[in-house]
Amino acid sequence: VLNSVLVAAVTVALGLLVSASAAFGLSVFEFRGRGLVFAVILLSFMIPFDAIAIPLSSLFRDWDLQNTYAGLILPGIGNGLAVFLLRQFFLAVPKELVEAARIDGLS
Repeated sequence: VLNSVLVAAVTVALGLLVSASAAFGLSVFEFRGRGLVFAVILLSFMIPFDAIAIPLSSLFRDWDLQNTYAGLILPGIGNGLAVFLLRQFFLAVPKELVEAARIDGLS
């Protein structure tokens, strides 16, 4: 039970960190190819996990990640749906709030 709690907690924490960072970058910063990056992220959560489970398993076998915590945690970190939902949230945040944070010293 403790192994499951550990894997779930680390997966959620790292997944939220990665997804929130990507979503914030896609919603606030203007850069060339932003639409393409977002389209690839949308495409990633439209592919069912069952379709990539066998190639992912053989990849993890080649990288010696079978029967490790990293092998359990890594597939759960990249979550396109979380990036999509968090991006929609960040788009609703007023731009003035981000500008005020930058003025106050946020990097």
